[in-house]
Parts: sequence; structure tokens; C-alpha cells
Amino acid sequence: MTAKIGIKQADELVAAARSAGLTVEVEIARRAGHHYEAADYTAPDSLSVRVRIEAPGTSHVISARWSKRLIKGGRGTLIAARETTSHSSTDLKPAGLSTALRRLVTASRNAGRAAEVKAKPRTLRRDQNTNGYVTSDGRYEVTPVYGPSIRGGDVTRPTEWCLKDRKGEYEPRYRPFLSDIRDILKERP
Repeated sequence: MTAKIGIKQADELVAAARSAGLTVEVEIARRAGHHYEAADYTAPDSLSVRVRIEAPGTSHVISARWSKRLIKGGRGTLIAARETTSHSSTDLKPAGLSTALRRLVTASRNAGRAAEVKAKPRTLRRDQNTNGYVTSDGRYEVTPVYGPSIRGGDVTRPTEWCLKDRKGEYEPRYRPFLSDIRDILKERP
């Protein structure tokens, strides 16, 4: 268990951030009271707390500052809070801190995923040289096969499609519909 700051909202924010695995920096400063001669008033000692929460691997940061008078029943007051991302900087209200923390946790979780290289799906594009298609990486070629004229058939419409591997690792496959060829391409490396 970590040491308590003494300001309820700050304690809850720090505990939630640490449990989510975010980087948390807490800076606590104690300020001495000050006596005002003209009003014959002595301001009590106060506590100043700065909290900085950062999502590892991103430029997403929440920084907040609280103040609390050190008297019996003294309450912490949020002086300022700011959420900074790579593309914006926003001042936060006390109610917006938990929402900003959720955004920070999401940014932290997605930071690792953004670094992963995802394989692009193969797409078919028209081949300029033939009447068929070729995959985006150029490995597979899909050509139409025109069968003998059949009753009620059309010479301009292919009877089936042929999927050929240009590397020669797979045998040619014949399917009646182009959508079946696309399904085969999704399964192949």
C-alpha cells in the first residue's frame, strides 16, 4: 500500500493510475502559514500537491495540482488539471479527471498494439495484361476460364475462375465464383 497524500480525490486518482500500470509522479510541498498585519489574520499552513500521470510509450499525460489547508476539517481543492496528448492540450474540471484517466489507460493499452506490424490483407486488383486479377503482393494470379458454350450460357461470362500461385508452391485451384477464390486467399500465407 502506498502512502496517502491526504486529499481524497488525489489519493483515488493515484491509486487508480497505479493499478492500471501508469507512471505516477507525486510531489508534495508544505507551505508555512502567513500573518496578514492589516487584517490581523494568520493563514494556516497548507499542503500543495502536484500529480503527474503518464501512459508509458505515449505522449499522453495528465498533470493536476491540489491545495489543502492544514486545519481540522480542511478540504483539498483542485487548483488546476491539464490533459496533454500528442495533438491537443485540454484543461480539466474535477469531474473530468476520471474520464481523462480512462482515456489515458486506453492510450497506454493501445500503445503496444500500434507498434505491432499487422499484415495487410491480400486484395485483388485488375491485371492490365490479362483479363483476370492479381493479388496486391503479386504472388497469386486469378484468371477466368471460359468453357464450351452451354445451353443458356454466355460466351462473355466465365464458367469458373483459376487461382494460380506464381511461386509454384500450390496447385492451381478452380472455383465457380470469384468470392470462393477470395476465401481461399484469406487462408493462404
